[in-house]
Amino acid sequence: MTAKIYDFAVHYLNRRMGAAAEQRPVTIRDAEIVAAAVRLDDALATARQAIAVDDESKRLAAVRAAHWQGSKYERGRDLKLVASDLRRDIAAARHDGELPEGLRVSVRISRYSMGQSLDLTITGSATNVSNPARLAWTAANPHACRSKAPPDGQPHHSAEIGAAMAKLEELANAYIYDRSDTLTDYFDSAFCLSVTVDGALERAHREALGY
Repeated sequence: MTAKIYDFAVHYLNRRMGAAAEQRPVTIRDAEIVAAAVRLDDALATARQAIAVDDESKRLAAVRAAHWQGSKYERGRDLKLVASDLRRDIAAARHDGELPEGLRVSVRISRYSMGQSLDLTITGSATNVSNPARLAWTAANPHACRSKAPPDGQPHHSAEIGAAMAKLEELANAYIYDRSDTLTDYFDSAFCLSVTVDGALERAHREALGY
């Protein structure tokens, strides 16, 4: 045992024993017990630190694995040009039957401090955009939580519009890269993307269904 640990052990035990230390001096055996406890505590602290480092390494590896880049992403390409390309992609998808005939989509960009966004809005559709089962359930249960709706009443939009929105998101994602780490509130992507249905269109279709 080093003199430093022994001195620490004596000091520690004297403080813990208080007046009792005057009646029974600290022995070498006492000091050895404290020294062993100190070594164990150091070992545990080292192990905890190693586990924390390993956990953080695994978390960062998972974050890096989640990073992705679209097949059409070009570094530094202006978002206005991306929007133009995306409009052509949407027209081609509609022509090929990957999007419904009569589906009209607005493609707009926004720029703001430290970011930019690409907003796709369905402004016209030959088919109903709302899910009739959800509308019926909501009308019958106006005060219930929406999560309590039956499976067919869970989707907000009709199956066709839901599929169209998924396709629009897929087309737009081809132009994005994303290296964000949401756990640490770090966001790094080419642009923010939103795919929505115009509120006026939804309202008109709801009214047409009697809701």
